[in-house]
This record gives sequence, structure tokens and C-alpha cells, in this order.
Amino acid sequence: MNLPSDANDDSGIIKLEHEAYSLTLAPQAGCSILRFDYQPPGASEAIPLFRPYDLSSSEPINSGDTGYFPLVPFSNRIRDGVLHWQGQQYALPLNLPPQKHSLHGTGWQFPWQVTQESEAQVVLSYANPSSDWPFDYTARHEITLTEYGLHMALSITNTGHSEMPAGLGFHPYFTRTPNARIHANLPEMWAVDDEVMPTQVVSSPFADSAKTADQVPYILPAEHELDNAFVNFDGKAQIVWPEWGLSANISASEACKFLVIYSPQGERFFCVEPVTNATDGFNQFSRGAQTLEETGTKVLQPGETLAATMRIEFQQHES
Repeated sequence: MNLPSDANDDSGIIKLEHEAYSLTLAPQAGCSILRFDYQPPGASEAIPLFRPYDLSSSEPINSGDTGYFPLVPFSNRIRDGVLHWQGQQYALPLNLPPQKHSLHGTGWQFPWQVTQESEAQVVLSYANPSSDWPFDYTARHEITLTEYGLHMALSITNTGHSEMPAGLGFHPYFTRTPNARIHANLPEMWAVDDEVMPTQVVSSPFADSAKTADQVPYILPAEHELDNAFVNFDGKAQIVWPEWGLSANISASEACKFLVIYSPQGERFFCVEPVTNATDGFNQFSRGAQTLEETGTKVLQPGETLAATMRIEFQQHES
């Protein structure tokens, strides 16, 4: 989404630094990360861990082209932009034309406010304009650089007077190299139709990709075109970039029961997204097709909060 120019004042861009890591954030552009880099000891150039955004562009920041944005109050898609909830139908904005479904919630398309800032950490907040989501909520996002990489905490609180469905997630765009691979135990996933909407849970074609019993199954983003939610995610995944002699260990909190992998062919990125809810999960639950647990739908009472964390720890290997 291209945000209006008055929501992209360059003076609002924040840069965090800690040891070998640096991160550039645009709070006004949906809390987007524009760069996340690692500079190995003695190296003359930094490695772009997330897809880097072109900071030299004079155009308004397009949050969908950045390296990361948070997902609130739901992840992935809601069918036809219509939320069915407790006998009511709510029309949501079709926020990524020409797609016919609502995508990724509202938080990535509006400015966030900085509430705390230090050299290696920033805390941001967002209060939902209820015209884009029929329930009032606030979100809080904490982004911290550590000696090992990046830690993110995200939460959503129901500030209205009625219960609401809620979900959240993390949407990093990792830089893709020709030999990059994703290791994770992902035995089942939602198959999707031509509109990337879920059809049925099927066995993952990657469940048996490990060559030996002690290996973790893997996916090759350069070869496997995916836009699927994997179910029963155990909260652990690893990315390996052999070209860089680098790996990333991802750990997500228990609330993230699903892992979305998005690996479009011909692009310079792939996404590994711990999320709390299945695609169109709220509607699936409302029509009785799946249970609360199967869809990841969290029903927040007034004043209640849903929270999740994602940690990415990097490790350099001998090349």
C-alpha cells in the first residue's frame, strides 16, 4: 500500500544499532522495517538479512515493499472482505487491489506512534480507526536488537465494549539467495485455491525431504512456490544461507500455532511468518467449519490482550 506523503516524513525514520546488527524502521509506514543488516566481523559490507527498501526513492513508502510489517488484528486473508461474526456481517476494506480479499489486517497500513526509544530498542503503539475494522483495539509492538539478532513482541488489546475476534503475526521478508533453505517440522498445511484461499488440510510435500533420520525437513524457496499456512507449528524454524555461511534460528511463542511460508518465484525474497490464526480463520469458525483451536481464532473480551513473540538469532558458520 502506498501511504499518503504526509504519513512518510523522513524525519520519523528510526535507526537501531547493536554490535553487528542495524535496523531501520518507518513507524509512519505501518511500522515497517526498511532495512535489517548484519555486518560480520572484519567484513567491509553488511549482509541484508531482510529485503532492503530503496531509501533513495522520492516516492511515498510502500509498506508492502519493505522488509517487514506486523499483522494485526488478523493475519493473511479474510474472504471477499466480509467478516462474519456472531450473526453479523461486516464489510472490510479491499486493501490490496486487485485482490478481492482483505489482507493482513489494518496495522500495516496506518502510522504507529513511538512510545519508547533507545539505541537498540523501540516500542510503538497503534490505535485502530474502527471504520477499517468493526471493533476498537490498540496494538503494541516492541522491537529489540540483541547480540544475537532480533527480538519482537506484538500484542493486541480489545478496547471496545463487546468481544471481538483477534489474531496477529509477524511478516518478515528474508533475502533470498539461490541456495537458501528453510528447515522446519511441517507435516501438514492448508491447500489453497487460485485465490490463495484455504480448501483443505493436506500432508505437506516437504515432510519427508530430510535425507537422514536426524535431519529436519527442509524447503527450498528458489524451487518451491508457496503461499500456504502450515498447521500445528511447533514454534521453531531455521533458515540457512550457504552462500553467506549464515543461519537464522527462529523461535515463536506458543500463541503462534501456524507458520505461513510465502516463496513467490522470480522474487528476491521469501517469507517465514509465525502467526496465530489460519487464513480466513474467523469466518471458518463462524460458519462452524472448524473449531476455535483449528482456526486459531482468539475471542478477546473487553480489556483482554493477545500477545506473541518472535526471536531470530543468527549464527555464522565456516564458509
